[in-house]
Amino acid sequence: MTKDPVKVVIGNSCALFRAGVHAILVEEPSVTVLAEAENGTQLLAKTRYFHPDVVLIDVSFPDLNAVEVIHRLKALNHKIPVLLLTVSEDEGLIRRCLDAGASGYLPRNCPASEMISAVNAVRRGHLPARVWTALQPQLSRAV
Repeated sequence: MTKDPVKVVIGNSCALFRAGVHAILVEEPSVTVLAEAENGTQLLAKTRYFHPDVVLIDVSFPDLNAVEVIHRLKALNHKIPVLLLTVSEDEGLIRRCLDAGASGYLPRNCPASEMISAVNAVRRGHLPARVWTALQPQLSRAV
């Protein structure tokens, strides 16, 4: 039995980064890239139109802040996993994104295999070990 590929929308203000993530994901049979968005407004419109399984975003958009984007994504579909892929190490911002409903985060310098694993994992409602390990210090400080 073959599982359907994970349908992904990529949101990032950097065209070069979006293209790189797209190039990595299209080589993976378990993932289908439906669309890319350069800002929060575009991301919301494309998510509404394409109904992805996972939304992969940065924490910085030129028009909307990431927390607002996540709130709006969750208003469209409260079950949609939102995975942060960011260069930001701002623990407060990452925590606010998680509190808003993001499923997890990965640093932008993670290996491609970990990003693919994370996309597949959040679709199933899980987090891969590295993502969970990265979140544990934040979660323990927040408690």
